Amino acid sequence: SKLPANRIGLWVQNQFTINNLWRLQPGLRFDWSGANHRSTVSPRVTVLFTASPSTNLKFAAGRYTQSPGYEKLVQSDFFLDLQGKQVENLLHQRSDHLILGIERKLSNGVATRIETFYKTFEDMIVGRLETETERLARIERYNFPSDLQASIPTDAIITSNPSNDARGNAYGFDIFVEKSAVAPS
Repeated sequence: SKLPANRIGLWVQNQFTINNLWRLQPGLRFDWSGANHRSTVSPRVTVLFTASPSTNLKFAAGRYTQSPGYEKLVQSDFFLDLQGKQVENLLHQRSDHLILGIERKLSNGVATRIETFYKTFEDMIVGRLETETERLARIERYNFPSDLQASIPTDAIITSNPSNDARGNAYGFDIFVEKSAVAPS
């Protein structure tokens, strides 16, 4: 099935050198999706402190969004029906990120970066849990003999109708090591 929709994304970012120790990188992103006819504005900022010629400390914060679309479901283990008016009621999924890190250039072209992060996730798109009316109508359709009645799934099930009902958070750290080619002396 197709979800015909155009998307527009515009962003601006700049870097300001405050003095020889501090740099500021503010940014702003605008996104519009034709799938749900909604737009988002996502501010972002990075602050860099030069602790030494080979070491930078970094703090970054920002909002990231993602509009509804089938391409986001490619690797999921469920199907959502994004047809019709129900997709227009969906909000963009959003995540706020906080990052604290250190970057260091070592000898022989080796650079390292260690970052710790915390991310929140809001309005995540998942299948809607069936209503009590839908649950009772589904159960009523079962025509099982009395000795098999106990095998009827009576709890509410997840439908293929999308909703923005999921949220969560993630935290952890990343370690990055890079080795660049060094020209022989």
